[in-house]
Amino acid sequence: MKNILPILFLVLPIVLTTSCQEKKKTDKRPNERPNVLFIIADDMNGYGLNKQSPLVKSPYLDKFRDESINFINAACNTPVCNPSRTSFLSGLAPHTTGAYVNGSDGWNRSNILWDIQSLPEHFRNQGYYSWGRGKLFHNVIRETKEFRIWNNYPVYKGGFGPFPEKEYWDGSNRFRSIKPWEGPDSDFPDVVNADSAIEFLQQEQQLPFFMVYGLWRPHSPYTAPKRFFDLYNEEDFDLPKGYKEDDLDDVPYLGQMLVDSLNGYRNKE
Repeated sequence: MKNILPILFLVLPIVLTTSCQEKKKTDKRPNERPNVLFIIADDMNGYGLNKQSPLVKSPYLDKFRDESINFINAACNTPVCNPSRTSFLSGLAPHTTGAYVNGSDGWNRSNILWDIQSLPEHFRNQGYYSWGRGKLFHNVIRETKEFRIWNNYPVYKGGFGPFPEKEYWDGSNRFRSIKPWEGPDSDFPDVVNADSAIEFLQQEQQLPFFMVYGLWRPHSPYTAPKRFFDLYNEEDFDLPKGYKEDDLDDVPYLGQMLVDSLNGYRNKE
């Protein structure tokens, strides 16, 4: 198998490639260009990769980090799923696309985003096989647009599940559910998509590929195989250093809503 170039963050310069480079796309034969694996994960923090909590057990992330370049001071244009993905997949800032919140539907409503080449679309137009599965753009893309992006269209995505029974929800919000999962690992779309990615990587490819594997976890709901819950005792965890109960009191309500996504878990028994 050809060498794979893993990309985590940040790849926007590729999106901004100018038309003058179109002439260079045939400079290298297909088998001389590197394959690219782009892994996206939601709601990560520094507890695992940067070892901000010594209690976190993450051997596979540790191995991946040790074999990669880890940008510990990296930042995103906006700390929300849809706007962030819209930004790094288009190369445009939120104030240009109008995508500020998860309800933004810029890829379908904005002429700017409709006409622009997204990152995987750019690779496809350069002769790459564009492969995607999982949580990718976050919102639904028009079929005519998505057909232009992915060679493996229609793309299987999965979803946020599995969700536990309603008694494990916080009120009416099933995303605020926490439960050790005792069903098979295949109940999780991430596992199904990972198996598909492995199958693809084991095949002989005629073209260089740009593979985007989008993980739904560690985004809520907080269901995970029970064996991972069994690794920890919740009594061993202290509040992070510097935590202040009233830290957001002087922040306007809208600002609190944007940054304090875990507010619903406070003072829960």
